[in-house]
Amino acid sequence: MTGKHPLPPTVNEMSGSQWVMPMNVLFLRHKLMAGLTIPVQSWEVSRTGLTDNVSFNGMHDPALRVGYQIWRDYAGFQAVSLYFEGRFASGNYHQPMLNMTDKTRTGVQIGPAEATRGAWFQIGGAYSRQLNNRWNSHLNLTLANDPRDGISKINPRAGLEYLLDPNCVALAEIDAPSWTMEKGPDGNNVDMLLGLAWFNERWQFSVGVPFAVQSEWGYKRDYGLILGLNYRQD
Repeated sequence: MTGKHPLPPTVNEMSGSQWVMPMNVLFLRHKLMAGLTIPVQSWEVSRTGLTDNVSFNGMHDPALRVGYQIWRDYAGFQAVSLYFEGRFASGNYHQPMLNMTDKTRTGVQIGPAEATRGAWFQIGGAYSRQLNNRWNSHLNLTLANDPRDGISKINPRAGLEYLLDPNCVALAEIDAPSWTMEKGPDGNNVDMLLGLAWFNERWQFSVGVPFAVQSEWGYKRDYGLILGLNYRQD
């Protein structure tokens, strides 16, 4: 028996890189917290078989947050906080065109770095507990909605901290957002973060390596690098 062998499938893969650099200003007073985040994004995407690369950089979606500590035990080992956040669209939600000759916003709701066309409202809660002299744990749950585009996100997050010495902490975190859309695909992502933080009374420097455990939604994430620098003024 003879026959024709099928042709190999056409390779049409996209690859690229992205980063988001947020500047955070946080105000703390007693049990009240208020914060402003102004991020900048940059991304570059290429496709096999084409010589063109499409890149973009500019403002990401800024956010305002207000939180309050609603409970703390007498020993100070456990605490619960609630917060509300509004994230406002910057208009920079472009994506590369299919032929990779330019970028477009036609039919686009969310860009590669997750800047969105519509504004978001978020409500969240956090539970922190000191397990012993060296171990601390954190649990967070955020519910977010973009009513313009019918997009919702449920984001549970859990973390552990281990005090290596009085000025250094090792960090481990699991982040598992679940996305649902009225028009578009739904999906779950699971990311893990491992890192270290060095600090004193005024300064904190942190470095972390996030990598994808499961990636079903949006642009696939492989690995990355997170750097943080904080300054505290009493």
